[in-house]
Amino acid sequence: MRRLLLTLVLPSIAVAQSMHTTHVSNGLDATSARIRIERGGLKPYGPRFEAAGMMAAPAMEFFPGLKLPGQKEELRRPASLIRVVKPAFRIPEQEFGIAHVQDVIFFAEKRVVRFRCHLHGSGESLQQRWTAQLRKYFAFLDRDADGELNRFEAEFAFSTHGMGQMIQSGYAFQRPDDAVQTFADMDVDTDGKIRFDEFAAFYSPAASRIITALSNPSRDNFADSLTDELFKLFDNDKDGRLSRTELNSVERLFSTLDTDEDECLSALELAPNVFNGRTALAPQPRIVADSQQNLMLAFRPGSAPGTLAHSLRLRYDRDNNGSLSKAENPFSPEAFQALDKNRDGELTLNELGGYADLPADLEIEMKLADKQEDSSINLRPGSKSNFLAESFKPSGAGTAIFTVGTQVVQLAAYAPRGVYNQPLRAAPFGFPDNGKGFLLEGDIAGPQFQALRVLFDMVDRDADGKMTRVEYDAFFALQRSFTSLPLSLIYSAQTPSLFQFLDVNADGRLSMREVRTSWDRLIALETTDKSQVTRAALMPQGAIRFGRSTEVSSMNSVAMYTQTPNRQSTRGPTWFRKFDRNGDSELSRNEFPGTQVDFDKLDADHDGYVSVEEAEKADKQMRAKK
Repeated sequence: MRRLLLTLVLPSIAVAQSMHTTHVSNGLDATSARIRIERGGLKPYGPRFEAAGMMAAPAMEFFPGLKLPGQKEELRRPASLIRVVKPAFRIPEQEFGIAHVQDVIFFAEKRVVRFRCHLHGSGESLQQRWTAQLRKYFAFLDRDADGELNRFEAEFAFSTHGMGQMIQSGYAFQRPDDAVQTFADMDVDTDGKIRFDEFAAFYSPAASRIITALSNPSRDNFADSLTDELFKLFDNDKDGRLSRTELNSVERLFSTLDTDEDECLSALELAPNVFNGRTALAPQPRIVADSQQNLMLAFRPGSAPGTLAHSLRLRYDRDNNGSLSKAENPFSPEAFQALDKNRDGELTLNELGGYADLPADLEIEMKLADKQEDSSINLRPGSKSNFLAESFKPSGAGTAIFTVGTQVVQLAAYAPRGVYNQPLRAAPFGFPDNGKGFLLEGDIAGPQFQALRVLFDMVDRDADGKMTRVEYDAFFALQRSFTSLPLSLIYSAQTPSLFQFLDVNADGRLSMREVRTSWDRLIALETTDKSQVTRAALMPQGAIRFGRSTEVSSMNSVAMYTQTPNRQSTRGPTWFRKFDRNGDSELSRNEFPGTQVDFDKLDADHDGYVSVEEAEKADKQMRAKK
């Protein structure tokens, strides 16, 4: 009986093994798929989906290289007709590892401040944006729109490495072994299908790229040289210090240095030698433990670097006894007491290690909107009772300023041209249109299009053997849309130039008002002698910027000082904006077309300029009379 059964069963197994099965997408059989015999020639490599796309279960399981004792051939055994399937996988409630909360430390001269920054996009949360983007990608792969990915569809999914490439550059392609590894890793419940929960869980490591916190590598190389030149220009008695009289005399420079006659002085007008190469740039300091490069530090809550305690001791241990006394305390009194576990009035290295576990000094909400004016930075309700909250001032349009002693940390939700409305990057290569509106694989010739040949089956969603322009555009638009996701929290600390200290509104120019008030602002930076302004008073300032990764970290120190300023005023009544030709938000007598009497009526404080507030007050009174 056994021989009879073998005689009947084995031929059917052999037939099942040798049966030619043709794939609907390109007419290849399972055997030819393995060696990539293509319609238009041999591809470099591509998704091996045809054999994996067969619906029939294998009749035999084959174990290459495995031989049982006494056997000459590799082990084969009949495949089980009963499959063990795990319960359907459901992704747990989580945030996909998106680092939307970051601690940023600023090591000020006499105090350390820890900001806890809660980062948000406009509208949906960052987690919702990531999930929505994944659903777009899932729908693109789900060719039969049944809400699941079968083996054929899943073979077009990128690995987590490819997903990272899409997020960073807007373009990715498969590596030779991606397809096989990806399906095995995605199918958590081993039911032969990929649901969205499994899909999202597989790509969760890539979500860590959505927000990154890093030190700004760009530095203002002109800051020191520009400060040197301005001190030389303003310091009439050449004693290396600036007096009130000398700063008041800067007003006279407008008549000789204002070459474009905009009633403002630019850095290029004040110190042209700095930017034309005639003045040697000051050498940049080496990056050491106590340099400006390390005045700020960022990390995720609960993941403080092990060097934090050492940094605190090195920076604030002024008597070099290895611990911090109450006289050296850079924390609040409450924080010092909480850290001083043995109540001896000294903080040892081990005790300083607990600093990151204490509540943050300030909890800040940073919301990045599509437009700069819709962005915002505010304190969270719990921080408003903190005594440091008095030093935090939102300044509108997604900006805020925090003052600690004579140092300032500037915060900005940075959206110069719209965060999620940026023009998307172009496709890595153009569509080689042959006039028909579609391409056959044989039409793609030349080494410059080899990458497109690799992507042919992936782009050809309807599997009709044609890549249409619509399919091409949809595929690369999907890839490029991932570049709208990554955001960065950039932090930096550097001593600004004297020009930047004077340029209160940061428009790249010094107005007459800014020059006239320069003494009061600069002398406030001096901690001891209040009769002269010295270079030592110019302390390092901090900056925290949250925005689109491609924009927020860019910094061109030449353009910062030499770019053409925006000469259009955006504040005040319509008539005020029209008269304000230089866009400095003030009207001088030269800009005002009326009589001196009318000008004096508007200039309520008689300082020679009509401010926005004075213009708005006068405009309101005139409208009330009508």
